[in-house]
Amino acid sequence: MKFNIKLNTIKDVEDFTDYANNVNGEIYLRQGRYVVSGKSVMGILSLWAMLTSAIFPETVSMASTM
Repeated sequence: MKFNIKLNTIKDVEDFTDYANNVNGEIYLRQGRYVVSGKSVMGILSLWAMLTSAIFPETVSMASTM
């Protein structure tokens, strides 16, 4: 079974993992090619960090973005 979920806050992640840890069986979250256990706070946060990270192209200097 597949569901789309949205975890906007760290509290959402904590609530989701609390629920997932009470489920018999495995729960996985996938973002692109990355897959993590839905029962792992650290795994989910690592996906979340990838989505919220700022990326600066090499041609843009940090000084010009401030």
